Amino acid sequence: MGDYDSFVAKFHTATGIDLTQYRQSQMERRLTTLRDRRGYANFTHYLEAALRDADLLAELMDRLTINVSSFYRNPERWHAFGAWIAKNREQQGTLRAWSAACSTGQEPYTMAMVFSEFMTLSQMEILATDIDPHALRVGEYGVYSRDDLEAIPASVRERFIHVFDDTKDRFNDELRARISFRLHNLLRDDFPENLDVVVCRNVLIYFTDDAKEKLYHKFSRSLRPRGILFVGSTEQIFHSETYGLSQIAPFFYTRMP
Repeated sequence: MGDYDSFVAKFHTATGIDLTQYRQSQMERRLTTLRDRRGYANFTHYLEAALRDADLLAELMDRLTINVSSFYRNPERWHAFGAWIAKNREQQGTLRAWSAACSTGQEPYTMAMVFSEFMTLSQMEILATDIDPHALRVGEYGVYSRDDLEAIPASVRERFIHVFDDTKDRFNDELRARISFRLHNLLRDDFPENLDVVVCRNVLIYFTDDAKEKLYHKFSRSLRPRGILFVGSTEQIFHSETYGLSQIAPFFYTRMP
């Protein structure tokens, strides 16, 4: 067994994260760069050090989970998303939504702000999950730099965000209370059920084709009939009917009745 393959096996045992489900060339390249930057000659020594050092392990997890996110990423799609849900929502009770692989929280907060345009905060329930505990803590705390928050429309910032310190602001208690942050491994853990909305963007591109197929089936089953799945710009689902999904617009799919 080669050095990288041995790392993958030991890392799976230690953390429950199965890197064989990720595209090897992309992942090995990313991790080799990080390993070399930290001065380790091989993956065996690097993993041994990471399992002893919480900061080193947190950095490794951050690199594994591709923590790149922003508020209102592709804003025209978020506006289309909100408009579609407002028009087609069939029930007036609580809207149950899931931000899968939410990274540091920008996506679920964007969801909450978009939903607030056509419902009260008390009518929404958003689950935000990720595999990285550090990223989840950032999201749960709800504090971001003003540069990060600039993408949010000014009128929305006035409603939901207050000053935290000289350079950062924080989402208010009312909005943060609508989002529950939880640890979750897409490739291993059970999915929530009977959801109105699932958003999983710019994550599936890192998985193997076999892993993506399994996830599409699981996302579909997690939705109620006519629930909506919102994916990323490079994640078009071919033959979506195979998974019980029907495309309603680019990047948007609904579960067939």
